[in-house]
Amino acid sequence: MNGYTDKHNKENKVTTTKTVDDIIDNDEYCPIPLEVIPNYMGVNLRNVNSVTWEKQEDGQLISLKINFIPRKDNV
Repeated sequence: MNGYTDKHNKENKVTTTKTVDDIIDNDEYCPIPLEVIPNYMGVNLRNVNSVTWEKQEDGQLISLKINFIPRKDNV
């Protein structure tokens, strides 16, 4: 699980980051289905590095962030 990070901060929140490869290959948990990204946002999964989310101790989702892989050329 090379893309897995859990951090407890001082406000009793847990931040987790998982790579797209870990989510697909290892059937890791992600708060949104990955198919939402290409089907509803129009973004190819090859352009997504990871997904980061923050939850409270009671399990409520606070934030969700999609981390993209930047293009190498300047368009």
